[in-house]
Amino acid sequence: MHLKQLSSFWGVLYPFIVTPKIVVELFRLQKISFKKAHKSFEKLRKIGRYSPEIIADALVSLMEEKVAKPTTIRIPEDLLNEIDRFVQESKLDRSAYLREILRKGFSLDKQDRLLLKYVQKELSQMEVCKELKWNLWEFPAQLKARNLYLNVELEDWLGVSELPS
Repeated sequence: MHLKQLSSFWGVLYPFIVTPKIVVELFRLQKISFKKAHKSFEKLRKIGRYSPEIIADALVSLMEEKVAKPTTIRIPEDLLNEIDRFVQESKLDRSAYLREILRKGFSLDKQDRLLLKYVQKELSQMEVCKELKWNLWEFPAQLKARNLYLNVELEDWLGVSELPS
């Protein structure tokens, strides 16, 4: 069946309701263009059937589908089964869920590794903040949350490299 025969959303009577999830899936399956998908979200937003948060989440998913590059990883079978069970119980899209937890896990691991380099005095506070896109005022709170301390010594407070005897 031709796509234009499927929904009144684009001007023809469809046998199903178009949802943000369906729009993303049609784009993923290359049944509609990115431009058409984006216009669909605009129409859904104007109709007001879905909250702005749902539309925003769908737009994020659309952008991830547009720029995502496929990759293959090996996952232990028990972990994959646990993920599949959770995804089904939560009624989530497996690919979107895996992208989300990969992004979150990467972000946390990157923070931990950069803060470890800071503690080992391999990076400065400024370098860590720049890499993690934190402001300088956020840095002490992040250290405290991880039970870490500023790399500040007496010489730093006095502004001298050597203390007089």
